[in-house]
Amino acid sequence: MTYSEAIAQPLSRRWTWLAWVNVVLGAWEIVAPWVWGYTGISSAGRWNDIVIGILILAVSLWAVWSRYSWPSLWNVLFGIWLLAAPFLLHYNLAAPNAKTNDIIVGILAIIFGIFASLLKPGWCDEELSVKRSD
Repeated sequence: MTYSEAIAQPLSRRWTWLAWVNVVLGAWEIVAPWVWGYTGISSAGRWNDIVIGILILAVSLWAVWSRYSWPSLWNVLFGIWLLAAPFLLHYNLAAPNAKTNDIIVGILAIIFGIFASLLKPGWCDEELSVKRSD
């Protein structure tokens, strides 16, 4: 696909990959406690990752098929929570791998949530098209 073909695509198709990245981040956050083998972490910290992962995944899928841009902003809030959770749930020292994972996923969820929200129009592409009389 050439650059001009990519630009000619409707805007809603060009931003979609950002929401799909958040789908992957949500899935990762769900399985991370088992992949990293969180030791020294309370069950609250483990469940936090699973629940937030499910929320990120669900909201991201909603954002992919929604015609509105605001569902992606929920991932910004979830990302902020992931940045704070290791310190608020007190597993920042006991489980450094869990803390590092949550901080990285949180930052990425914030970045991709903001860009997905900004780049997706809040209405259908058909409403954006302007008819020219040539």
